[in-house]
Amino acid sequence: MHYKELHKEFHRYVHPSQPNEWDIEDALTDLEELSEDQQDLLLQAIPTVWPISHSLSFSFLKEGAKNAGELDRNMLAEWLRRILQSYEEGGLKKARAYMTHTDPGRLDEDIDTAAVALHDHYGRLSSFARAMSGLSLSLQLSDATYTDTETIYLPEQITLFAGSGRNLLCYRLFIALQASFIRLGSLNHRRLWGGDGTGVMGETVNQGSRAEAFFHTFEKSGRAHILYEMMELYRAFALLRREYGGLIRKTRDIRRKLCVLRRRQNSDDDGSLAELFESIVVFEDSRQKNHSLLEMLQECREPFSAGDMLSRLDARAQDLGIPGEEKFCFTPLMDHFNFAESEKITDRRITENKKKFATSLADFIRKKHLLADEEQTAAGAGENQADSAKIMVSPTDDNYDEVAPRANISINNSAIELPDDICSLINSIEADLGRLPESYVSAAFGLAGRGKTAGEGADNSDSGSSEKFVPYDEWDYRRHGYRKNWCALRQRTLKGVRADFVDRTLDKHRGILMKIRRQFEMMRTQERFARRRRHGDDLDLDAVIDSLGDQRAGLPPSEKLFVRLLRDERSISTLFLVDMSNSTEGWVGTAIKEALVLLCEAMESVGDCYGIYGFSGMRRMRSEVYGIKDITERYNSEVKARIAAISPKEYTRMGPPIRHMIHHFNMIESKSRLLLILSDGKPEDYDAYKGRYAIEDTRKALAEARGRGIHPYCITIDQESHDYLEHLFGRGNYTYVKNIDQLPSRLTEIYRLLTR
Repeated sequence: MHYKELHKEFHRYVHPSQPNEWDIEDALTDLEELSEDQQDLLLQAIPTVWPISHSLSFSFLKEGAKNAGELDRNMLAEWLRRILQSYEEGGLKKARAYMTHTDPGRLDEDIDTAAVALHDHYGRLSSFARAMSGLSLSLQLSDATYTDTETIYLPEQITLFAGSGRNLLCYRLFIALQASFIRLGSLNHRRLWGGDGTGVMGETVNQGSRAEAFFHTFEKSGRAHILYEMMELYRAFALLRREYGGLIRKTRDIRRKLCVLRRRQNSDDDGSLAELFESIVVFEDSRQKNHSLLEMLQECREPFSAGDMLSRLDARAQDLGIPGEEKFCFTPLMDHFNFAESEKITDRRITENKKKFATSLADFIRKKHLLADEEQTAAGAGENQADSAKIMVSPTDDNYDEVAPRANISINNSAIELPDDICSLINSIEADLGRLPESYVSAAFGLAGRGKTAGEGADNSDSGSSEKFVPYDEWDYRRHGYRKNWCALRQRTLKGVRADFVDRTLDKHRGILMKIRRQFEMMRTQERFARRRRHGDDLDLDAVIDSLGDQRAGLPPSEKLFVRLLRDERSISTLFLVDMSNSTEGWVGTAIKEALVLLCEAMESVGDCYGIYGFSGMRRMRSEVYGIKDITERYNSEVKARIAAISPKEYTRMGPPIRHMIHHFNMIESKSRLLLILSDGKPEDYDAYKGRYAIEDTRKALAEARGRGIHPYCITIDQESHDYLEHLFGRGNYTYVKNIDQLPSRLTEIYRLLTR
């Protein structure tokens, strides 16, 4: 409120008295700087003080304006009680002295607080945590307040406030905030790097968490980390305001007190960050304040790119002069995000949930007889059913309901409700991945069919009815022989997506790209005339004229009188086989795609023929190869769109795709044939294709390729070495590229050695 409104409100409270206008102006001027809530809080106390002393009322308003940031409704009542007690004991002088020399924010220290222990309310608070998140969260004691996405860690007891009810409500606020972080995926590194595979994550993470590695891509990693936590804190409170307004209203004074305690314990923190923090937590008091970082957050609308938003915030923070390695403390409201611990638990949970979901849904499918009969399934009806199966999750209600959101499976326009355990799994999977992958449903149908051809679910590929499975043998080292026609493979054309991944990669690695092009152009060869040769295809006219001139001058004529046409043309064909298994999700898959873009640019520079294929699959009856660029196809916008569409799919059964590439090479006429495999891990499938069996079959397929005059070579982008690679490819036939910056020197060396 402005001065005129304050003046009118003050007169309403003191009516019918007519105080001196000079005193009113002196007292109300300081109140103009406060928020409306703080103004109302102080003015509402005037009817209590005015009948006792008019002068005391004016002094109360002036001192109250100075300490408004540390006062809540309960604290103000206690402060006012003590002011009046001082007035009764020593008059106006003692009351003014008390107000001047007393910190209202520390009044709780003189009051016996009603401590609330976590173990006394564990059951009630655990139910509250599950209701807030929709997940089976547990609570544990800790000195810090944080979450690892499975457990919320809380202090053993809270003694911040007078009264057990407020301390218990403070526990609820802590739990609600951490549950919101889980729901929003704040600790999920995929939000930063780009979980759909189109993000920029080319750096190798050698130490620490993948999220911390992202922050290190900023010039000032400490500032980026804090700004990200501020951004997620803003999103969390926005979620709570939207869905749990009652909790927000009840905790207004608690949030104010937490800000006061934080400010008192960390007085050296940067003022801009402290102001931003308080504007987010006690947003009711900041509506009239202007903060450029807060305005940027308010303008943001979901869905948005967390990485892009953080870059904008960091640039603005730099303009504001916020220190680069600021150590901002969020305690007692929360502690810093524990990315390292949450990533370990999330990775383990993703793996476990995938297996649990496939098993549980397969049991449900068999129990409800959702598959076709045996004859139809063998003929492919089961696959069609898996293609048409959809999981639909109903929206959650905005209340404290502990039951997981309901989900139905729809097959042929018939919806069947899924049991609670599967609904809970779906909720957990969506919290980690943002969605339920269609491949999870395909895996369940494959398992339900007991190994028969399973449907693949929706993906980014074109699937026409004319596609056929090609049978391939598989090597069984235990019987020292092949399993004839054991695997079925089909080739599909990957459907491109409209994305700027290729352009962003070229812009990001502009320096590396120039180096690669320069080095590959040096290997380019073409037809040329070699003059003044002793032997050749024709006479060199210039050399003959010079020779005649030398002879007439009495000099010995040269014997180098011929010109020779040198045909240094290259006859090299290269096929790139790209791993598209689910193990490439995240930074590995992005790094492989970036490397593939640079490889394409290099191949365009040297002019050699090349093709690109991806591979993945599920079980022996559904191995798949995805056509990205045919060897006769030009490197155009459509190919770039397919490269951008490369994303993790299912498993890594390497034998059939390698044998399929051998089949492709048989149709290519070239002297040198090179098979470059870009992968991150060892061969593995959902069935028994694991361990030594998978490695020996892949090794046999590579030996078959070498027997056909094909040179296989593996480029792996990984941070750990694997002993099996030497066993698979042989010494010198594989390399690790731990960082995309290493690619130019490694690539040119590899290609020169393999194509000489």
